[in-house]
Amino acid sequence: MLNIHTLQRLKIYIWVYCLLVTCGTACFEVALLNSSMIAHARHRLRNSELVPGYLKKPFVDILNSSTALSFLISNGFFAVLPGYYCFVCCCMKKFFLHFVRKSRILIAHQEYRRILEIYQEMNETMIIMDNFMSLPILVSVVNILAALFWLGYSFAFTPSVNSATSVFVAIGFIQYFVLLMITLPPASAANQAAATRV
Repeated sequence: MLNIHTLQRLKIYIWVYCLLVTCGTACFEVALLNSSMIAHARHRLRNSELVPGYLKKPFVDILNSSTALSFLISNGFFAVLPGYYCFVCCCMKKFFLHFVRKSRILIAHQEYRRILEIYQEMNETMIIMDNFMSLPILVSVVNILAALFWLGYSFAFTPSVNSATSVFVAIGFIQYFVLLMITLPPASAANQAAATRV
């Protein structure tokens, strides 16, 4: 099996990633709720003649709640999934490197059947991972690209950009760009490995 220090390092990386995602989501949420985009929507709702006066405050509360919850749900899923996928791919890479090292010893002992059995198990694991994760990762990449487009569009066409909006857009660009960068290289490597499997 893998070195215990390698597994402990991966565990530390996972905890650091979870902490960063949690902090990033909290900062992003605060910036979103204080941004001029949401303030503009609240202002339009409060000044609307189509909404009765006694419903304006509950509608503003619903707007704030739905914005916060939809962001938390989508960001919670689409920020955690690429990190999980990246860590799974890193673990698979470590297992394959360990297999290559161990296979040299098995070749020296002429245990070719054992090498093929181990390779078959690892290959089946890779196939299962690729089949299970490919569609959610594709959806996640499309969501990340849509979020990057939406952030750029909303920054360019927001009537008045305040500092909270600028922070929201900057944090969003950084967060989604990092998510894209931790998703694409492992996904391309997994697709390449899946295309060359026996």
